[in-house]
Formats: sequence, structure tokens, C-alpha cells
Amino acid sequence: MAVARLLRRARQDGWMASWLFELFAESGCLEEPSLTVGLLPKLQPSSFEKLMLTHIVIWKYRVDIEHEVREEHVGLLRALVGTIPELVSLSVGFDVLRLPRSYHTGLVAVFHDRAGLQGYTINPAHIRVAELGRSISEHVASVDFED
Repeated sequence: MAVARLLRRARQDGWMASWLFELFAESGCLEEPSLTVGLLPKLQPSSFEKLMLTHIVIWKYRVDIEHEVREEHVGLLRALVGTIPELVSLSVGFDVLRLPRSYHTGLVAVFHDRAGLQGYTINPAHIRVAELGRSISEHVASVDFED
């Protein structure tokens, strides 16, 4: 059962590499029907080679922005999880080190592909929170990469 859960989770999260598939295949685990019901047709090494798209954004708020407004911004960002179906995962938080170079808030969003990021970008909920973020920040930076 543990192997089946691992395989199911790996397929959903997109992090299983071909070598892990081969390891299970060599050990005979994939030949045991009770472990692979409904999974084997979907689990092919080439399906694990697809990269996910990671979207990172950081905000440096203006000095005149109150803590309550900053909290509202982070709350609205976190609320995107139940609103935007293209999101695979989303992490948002305030900087804890508070170094001179630090930004105040950061976001890491993961999508299956560029189309998912595009769907997120044009979603009205994202547009509203992005506009708020820009209006209260002195600087916003982002990076998008496949991993």
C-alpha cells in the first residue's frame, strides 16, 4: 500500500524521476497488481521527464504602508489557492531575516506548464491582488523557470 501511495503522490506532484520508476520496476513492485491498480498505464518513464514551471515574486513595500495592509495583501495571495485551478502549489510569507537587502513578502507558485501560468495571470482574482501588490510596493520582482 505504501508503494501505491508513493506512486500516486509522485504522479500528482510531478516529481518522480525515471530512475525511481526503474527502481520499482526492477524490484518487482510494479508487477504486483494490488500495488499498481490504475497506475501502471499512467506511469511511464517519459511522463516524469516533464518539467514544472515555478513562478517567484517578491515585494518590497513602500515605507508608508501599514502592517494591516501588508497582512491583507498576503491574505489575498493565500486565498488564491482555492480560486485558481491551475495552481499546483502556492507558498506565501513575510521575510523573517529582515536584512537590508531583503524584500518584505515572497511568493512561490508552481504550475504544470506555461499555459497554467497564463491562466493564473489572467484570472480576475490574481489581477486584483497583483494590482494591490503593485500599488503598495516600491519594487516588485519576479522570475519564472522550469525545473
